[in-house]
Amino acid sequence: MSRGLSSPQQTAAAGRHRQVALLIEMIFDSGTLRLTTAPWDVIVGADTYYKSNRPGYIKPLSESSGSMEGLEFGLSGLNTGLVDIAAGEPAKGRVVKLYKLYLDADSNQAIGSPVLYWVGRIRSMPIVESNSEASITVQVEHYDAQLSRPAPLRYNNADQQRLYSGDLGCEFAEEMAEKKIIWPHKEVLMR
Repeated sequence: MSRGLSSPQQTAAAGRHRQVALLIEMIFDSGTLRLTTAPWDVIVGADTYYKSNRPGYIKPLSESSGSMEGLEFGLSGLNTGLVDIAAGEPAKGRVVKLYKLYLDADSNQAIGSPVLYWVGRIRSMPIVESNSEASITVQVEHYDAQLSRPAPLRYNNADQQRLYSGDLGCEFAEEMAEKKIIWPHKEVLMR
């Protein structure tokens, strides 16, 4: 897919030997955790994406055949300082962005800026720690998965009272939904 890519990035993507680094950005209240699947730390502008000491993985998650609701990625060999950011606060619902960074095949230098590849929210993030290392497995659902869920609120008086007790704005909403409205016949309007 070349949409949104610069001319040098399109050339790199079409080449026989291409290098891509995936950049993972997890946004927390205490800071942003930036990781990469590249075998070295990647610096983009003022941001540093930290490598893991052992290779990580990114794989699609599907709950039924033919559907892809999310991704799972695992990173191991992280130093405990990075894990403290992830473990310091609840992770469920946090935004995760996955970027694709094209690299020059000869010099490993970044070609242009990273391209946003995928956006989602964290579903679960178990962390396993040892004395000197930690590994994280993150399950992320696609940002659009929220659109396929039913709305938790109904347009009725019970939900309105639960949210805003004493408000009478939806007092007759249920009755109006079932009410049969009869418009005047055209003979009535002709008089």
